Amino acid sequence: YQRRVHGMSTNPFLFHHWLWHHMWQKRDIGTYTKIIDNALIEAQISDDSYNRLVNGWKYLFDMNINDHNLYEDSILFPALEKLEGGKEAMASLHQQHSTLELKAQTISKLVGEFQKSKARDHVNEIQKAFADFSLAYTQHINDEEKIIKPLVQSHMSPDAQRELGREISAFARTRPSGTLTLIIFKDITKSDPEQLQVYNETMPGFVRNILTPSMSFFSSEYKQYSAIYSQV
Repeated sequence: YQRRVHGMSTNPFLFHHWLWHHMWQKRDIGTYTKIIDNALIEAQISDDSYNRLVNGWKYLFDMNINDHNLYEDSILFPALEKLEGGKEAMASLHQQHSTLELKAQTISKLVGEFQKSKARDHVNEIQKAFADFSLAYTQHINDEEKIIKPLVQSHMSPDAQRELGREISAFARTRPSGTLTLIIFKDITKSDPEQLQVYNETMPGFVRNILTPSMSFFSSEYKQYSAIYSQV
């Protein structure tokens, strides 16, 4: 269906998984900040803090942000570049990805050094670099939502959105994070009544009620992730 806003025909925005990914990223950015802060409070960095610092970054960047940006750069952005005004808008977002990748590489290097040394000085450096990255990345995903949502609503039909969404979903299933992402979507939407309603209305009942609960019970990846990102 289409609705009219200020006299203009507007399509519904159907890239719900994309928004849920952003919700997940914002939540875990906040949690990883707490993980760093908690480690620096300790007189001697504990094994628990060491594990959360090292593997927490792996889950936040390698299995969340990086996979998300990969499908944006390879599938979503190229499709949106074909829309009216899309080429200029996506050029700006591509550039932001490049800048953020450099910032993330700095953190990965520091985490690697900390993994070897367990030194507090490296945690201090991680804290500074992550503060810079988290501020820039949060602004980036806010920019994406302000740019992409109205662009899609103005120029992409529901059928075209669904077709592109299927392509993105197929890509996601090939990634190591595919199972974890599906489990997190069920979890992350619980924090937002509107998105929870969308989840319940758009996710097939088998996936919601049988597949995802089963995966969350049996997935060792999800158990490892939860051990790091819960009770912080």
